[in-house]
Amino acid sequence: MTENEIRVIRHASATLQSLNRCRKEGLLCDVTILVGGETYLAHRYVLAVSSEYFRNLFSEDKKEEVVEITDTRPEIIRQCIEYIYTGVTDVNDEDVKPLWEACAKLQLPDIADQCAEYLLTSMDGPRCLMARNLAIKFDHERLKKAADEYGLDHLEEIIQYDEYLELDRVDLSFFMDSPRNENLPATVLYDAVIKWINHDFKDRSGEFPYLLKYIKLNQFSNKFFLHTIRNEPIFSIFDESRRLIERELFSRLSKTELSPTIVFFDSAHACLKAYNIETKRKCRMRPLDPDIYENCAAICMEEYIYVLKGDVVHRLNTTSRISKWVKVANMPHERHGQIKCGVLDHYLYVVGGRMNIKDGTVPVASCHGEYYHSSKNAWIAMRDMKTPRYSHVVIGCGEFLYCIGGRGFDDAILDTMEKFEPNMGVWKCENHPMNRPRADATAVSHCGRIYVLGGEISLGKITNSVEYYVPLVGTWTIIARMVSSRSRFDAAIFNDKLFAVGGSRDESNAEMISVEMMNLDNNTWTLHDNVGGIGKLEAAIVKAL
Repeated sequence: MTENEIRVIRHASATLQSLNRCRKEGLLCDVTILVGGETYLAHRYVLAVSSEYFRNLFSEDKKEEVVEITDTRPEIIRQCIEYIYTGVTDVNDEDVKPLWEACAKLQLPDIADQCAEYLLTSMDGPRCLMARNLAIKFDHERLKKAADEYGLDHLEEIIQYDEYLELDRVDLSFFMDSPRNENLPATVLYDAVIKWINHDFKDRSGEFPYLLKYIKLNQFSNKFFLHTIRNEPIFSIFDESRRLIERELFSRLSKTELSPTIVFFDSAHACLKAYNIETKRKCRMRPLDPDIYENCAAICMEEYIYVLKGDVVHRLNTTSRISKWVKVANMPHERHGQIKCGVLDHYLYVVGGRMNIKDGTVPVASCHGEYYHSSKNAWIAMRDMKTPRYSHVVIGCGEFLYCIGGRGFDDAILDTMEKFEPNMGVWKCENHPMNRPRADATAVSHCGRIYVLGGEISLGKITNSVEYYVPLVGTWTIIARMVSSRSRFDAAIFNDKLFAVGGSRDESNAEMISVEMMNLDNNTWTLHDNVGGIGKLEAAIVKAL
């Protein structure tokens, strides 16, 4: 800079701002950009100095007054033009893909860098595979590495999105082969393979023999193996998969079958006791901390037993004799009294319950809900139910989660139910009330039916009645009554036999540790056993051990 030189720092930006005002007012514009029926006025030289695409276009002998751009939306080109004049653009989930593709065509590398940075800083399940595809298409190594890392750590999550279904077999194997996914539940890897093949069965079914290595048949429960895998059509197409099924079936039949076992949570003795339904023998299991037992809830999901109290959750792996109770992520909401939970599609749902709206207030019925994502060890919020309730039942059946009965805001006992649709993320009221209102009942799902047993039907009156609901037709049917009236108890089905375990006889909540059984074939209940040696039963689950 010489002694007499004058420099105005804002001159360049002020000039660009003035040109942008001229563009908006249509002054001195000499080119029209046409996109999908929309037109945008601009200055040929401004476009040319910012974009090599326009520079090459306008350097040709012919002087187009109208330039048509195809294969993108008008608002995307509008953003690109505004960026050329202002240096500012907005990147969001909806526009990031078409914006990057458009700026690659128009040769605007700064916008492409902004798109990549947006995806890098907001990487999650819905964006992961889209970001990976863009990174491969436009050779962005840093973004591809970040997307690969996220996908390898969150395979169970990304298989839920449409982009996963568009992977080719090589990319699918990249994620499935990772050692990071060795400990995922076998059902998750099974779903990953079957979903991918069924998306384009005609062209992809031939890949099944190669993908069989990801399906660990010996890790599935008998129920999943017999009812899901043996009924999956693709296993019958190839000799190799048929032989694998036959060998696994023979292996299971030749082994001693696991026995249905009741696990009692006894707060009086601060212990867990396993009761074999067939032999009627008891043994102690690995205990929890003594302060966990009172008012706890317990549920089985895959190979784990989960215990929930307040906002604290522990789980035990039942496939290992040396496993210990492990504390997992806390729930986002603390609940008072026994938590109501259910399982659907490898997720543990907690819905409703009694919660404090404000500190120091009396707990009231809630409509909040969340579900546990085991591979992420995280609780994820879901939409609220339409009706606040507690002392209800939560049960998965088919593709939906049902919340039935319980007590409302005014403690009135309810006969209504709601259905949660995971794919839509919404609750819907089912206009099919039970034959009678019930609170502190229990429920099990079997062969497309929801059985609801016992509970309190009016103040202080506990019932032994049982009814089942068929979601496909929307009907409730009353069946045989239990031998004893029960509430706050548990139930399970094994080999077409319905078991009712524990529960209170009357309003004084006197505990009784009895087990009765109904044969679903003949619709009759019989007392199976009275189990002694248990002080105060807080919860019970039934599982094959």
